[in-house]
Amino acid sequence: MLRYGRFATLLLIFLLYGAALPAQERLPASYPYLQVTRQLRDRLASYRSHPPGPPENEKIFSLPAVEEFYSRRDYRPAWSGVNGFARAEAMVKAIREAADEGLLPGNYHLRKAEDLLGKAYAAREKDNFADPAILVDLDLLLTDSFFTLARHLSAGCVNPVTLAPEWSFATDTELPAILTKALQTYGIGETLRLLSPAGTKYKALKDALARYRKMSGEDHQSPVPGGPSLKKGMRSPRVPEVRERLIFLGDLDRHSGAAYELFDKDLQQAVMRFQERHGLKVDGIVGPSTLLELNVPMTDRIKQLIVNLERMRWSDSEGSDRYLIVNIARFELQVVEDGSVVLSMKVVVGKPYLNTPLFTGRLTYLVINPVWNIPYSIANKEVLPRVKKDPAYLREESITVLRGWGENEQEIDPDSVRWDSVNANTLNFRFRQEPGPLNPLGRIKFMFPNRFNVYLHDTPARNLFSQDVRTFSHGCIRIEKPLELADYLLKGDPDWTKEDIAAAIAGGETQEVRLPRPLYVYIVYFTAWVDKDGSTEFRKDIYGRDTAVYNAIMQNPLRQQTDGPQ
Repeated sequence: MLRYGRFATLLLIFLLYGAALPAQERLPASYPYLQVTRQLRDRLASYRSHPPGPPENEKIFSLPAVEEFYSRRDYRPAWSGVNGFARAEAMVKAIREAADEGLLPGNYHLRKAEDLLGKAYAAREKDNFADPAILVDLDLLLTDSFFTLARHLSAGCVNPVTLAPEWSFATDTELPAILTKALQTYGIGETLRLLSPAGTKYKALKDALARYRKMSGEDHQSPVPGGPSLKKGMRSPRVPEVRERLIFLGDLDRHSGAAYELFDKDLQQAVMRFQERHGLKVDGIVGPSTLLELNVPMTDRIKQLIVNLERMRWSDSEGSDRYLIVNIARFELQVVEDGSVVLSMKVVVGKPYLNTPLFTGRLTYLVINPVWNIPYSIANKEVLPRVKKDPAYLREESITVLRGWGENEQEIDPDSVRWDSVNANTLNFRFRQEPGPLNPLGRIKFMFPNRFNVYLHDTPARNLFSQDVRTFSHGCIRIEKPLELADYLLKGDPDWTKEDIAAAIAGGETQEVRLPRPLYVYIVYFTAWVDKDGSTEFRKDIYGRDTAVYNAIMQNPLRQQTDGPQ
């Protein structure tokens, strides 16, 4: 789905089902309506001409949307009036609840809004209503809070491309309309909740965040000390500490009835559950890798959950009824139909210094017996040194030497080239590896055109799928079960049964096959999620991305900038 697609969806719901209130509200006689309206108009006009300091020295992030919102309502105040400050209270409550989404409430004017609301209540108690200037400041800040929080809940507060937080937004006609309807119909908190991802996975991860925050407050255990690996049948004074840790984490029932220092079958099963949840080798042995994960502090797990809630806001795959998703950090591909996984397999992804990128594409065709046009970087760094060392390398690997493209393509006899004189500056050839058992693309590649030139493909290096950490590619994604995926994708095409695919592969000819039903592809990077059985899963941050995302979420622009609306 598009990052901002939920805005349009929610607005349509409001337009279809929202019962608007009368345009004119009956205000208390003591409410300084004309003064507030006039000051709102004057304040916004002054921002356009020569921006002064913002309300209460707080930066307004969504000024174009704020201006449009008040212009549409003839500068009538939104957060105080006929119901006193009930709407303002609801917005402040919604800002506080942003913490449940893994966001930082302090980034949405919480402190100033609470302060202004307190002043407004105090003034009303004293003079029957507040100073108009206080009401204007409160209105502007709460409107900006709504727009900024709405954007962040629906699309994330961090740009997934730059990993920088997004605070200033261009005018969006949907935002003012959504807030107008929220004030009239559904309510503030409910509207904001509807803007966050609607799928069960997001809610489950939110619940996990709440649970781990509670666990963090209850975690008084010391780390399990290091030592020799522990396994079933052993006795050790370290076993009770492993046992207590697994009980605390929910992988072991406290009432297992075991001898405390004995590593028994129940403890082995608990260790295996823990290992499975953390993507470790499931052997029931507490070795160095398992011990390291057991001792990860709760605060670090909370950060992981916060980061992955943000990632879910970037791209909501649950909005599709049929799709293919590759979770890089999990090393797994899944095909999902109507919420159920119909096909899954292991994958090999890019090396840590050759990251597989994150994006959404549309799988439209596959290639049987593909050739591999070797990228220049690989040709220069890997192929050329091998040719210089062994001139027979090209023929042994079925690599053709070419010059030019298309009609100008010309095959070059490798024996006619003085390879010892070729370097990065003079390499004006290109290399193509022909189909066959040595081709690193294997027998099938799956294409979803994208600017990264990344695709799914088979591989002759089948041994790599037995590794726990599978970061071996140059960026493309090698898949464990290419024939099964091809068979699934070509269902509905009478010309391509599983036997037809196998026969085409055996024939050795390169063939491009269009899919009868294209499929959306999501390449994602989740290091934490909740599985269907309710278990909270964690994976290593193989590309070192979590810290950058977390730091961006936690940045507080209100502390860094007090320079007026932009």
